[in-house]
Order: sequence, then structure tokens, then C-alpha cells
Amino acid sequence: MKRLIAFLSALFVFALIFPLSSGPAAASDTTSSCTQSLIPVTLSALDPTVYHVATWLCSQGHLAGKTVQVLVHGSTYDHTYWDFPSLSPTDSYVKQITSAGYVTLNLDRIGTGLSDHPPALHVTLVSNAYVLHQIIQSLRNGSVNGVSFSKIILVGHSFGSTVVITEASQYGDAVSAGAIPSR
Repeated sequence: MKRLIAFLSALFVFALIFPLSSGPAAASDTTSSCTQSLIPVTLSALDPTVYHVATWLCSQGHLAGKTVQVLVHGSTYDHTYWDFPSLSPTDSYVKQITSAGYVTLNLDRIGTGLSDHPPALHVTLVSNAYVLHQIIQSLRNGSVNGVSFSKIILVGHSFGSTVVITEASQYGDAVSAGAIPSR
């Protein structure tokens, strides 16, 4: 019970600090679009082997000056957890958040979905956090779609929440981290 209260309190504080809308969308910002790309990463600073993480950068209208939410799925999912293929836009976190004025970077964690699949023993919590750190650096330096993002929110589900918390605490990228409760 104490854990539930602590979690709900943290979620409430997160909602106060980062309200759902980042400002009204302009009339020309009503068309949502996604760009798929592969981001090169390594599993550790000591291993130069390059792998690729599949990502989908989605927004309505221009990207510049917007806050990006990096979406990290749980263990048994892939990027479709956040953007479920359905006729209903309410089944898609990506569609809901982009319509509120945010940009999303939806990804397949290393070893899942369309991302590269290194040897299973190398895909750990620590390597996932290091990969996420590199993705954040790519967002900051403009390597993803040519736009530099200064405001980044990490959003995790289940094991993805653990990856988010580990990355934020290990690398201090000055990001905001949040967790989405299981459905």
C-alpha cells in the first residue's frame, strides 16, 4: 500500500511539473507525421561494436522548440505498446501526446522488434540504460531528424521504467523521468 501511495504521489508531482499540454497547437499543426530511423549505439563504453535502435519520431507540425517524450516499452513488448495499430486514436499514446503538442520518440529497445539483436547475455539493464543515454545524446545534438531537443521526458512502462530510472540516475542527463502503470 505504501508503494502504491508513493507511486501515485510521484505521478501527481510529475503531472504538476509537466502538464499534459505544452501549449495550444497552431491551426497548421493538425497533421501528425512520423519518421522512422535507426540510431547507432554501442552496448558499453568499452565495446566498440555498433548496433542500431529502431525509432519513430512523431509530431504534429514543426519539431523545433517542442518537448520530446522518449517512450521505453516493457520486457515483452515493442514500440507498438505506445502506438497500438488500431482504428481508434484513443488506443495510441503517441497520437494522444502528439495531439497535445509534444513530440514522441518511440523505440524498440535493443534486442527487440526492429532494433538489432546482440547476443542475449549482452542485453542487460545496464546496457539498456547506456543505449538510452546515447539516444538522449543524439536527441540533444540534433542527430535525430536534424533537430536539437533541450527538453526531454523519459516515459517507461514496466521494465522500461527500470531502464528509465537507471539511465536518469546513472548518467544525469537532466531529463524528467516518469512511469506508466501497467494496463
